[in-house]
Amino acid sequence: MNPIINELAIEYGGKATIMAADVNHSPKFANYFGVSHIPDFSVIVGIENGKYVYMQQNGEVNTDRTQARIVGLNDKKMFKKVLDFAIHE
Repeated sequence: MNPIINELAIEYGGKATIMAADVNHSPKFANYFGVSHIPDFSVIVGIENGKYVYMQQNGEVNTDRTQARIVGLNDKKMFKKVLDFAIHE
């Protein structure tokens, strides 16, 4: 997935911050976000009442990451769809 993440970071530069975290080196990060499967992705679009707001794959937003997480190997097209929803929200 790293090549896709790197391509997206270039394509969405200035529009979105795209990052990856190695949960093996950051177990507290993994625990905070409830990562239980790898790869596990989220698109954060804001903060509401102290909680992150996540973009779901259908274009809806939710503060429950389990409803918005993207788990497993996916293609670039799917990530672009979710990022485009987030940018145009």
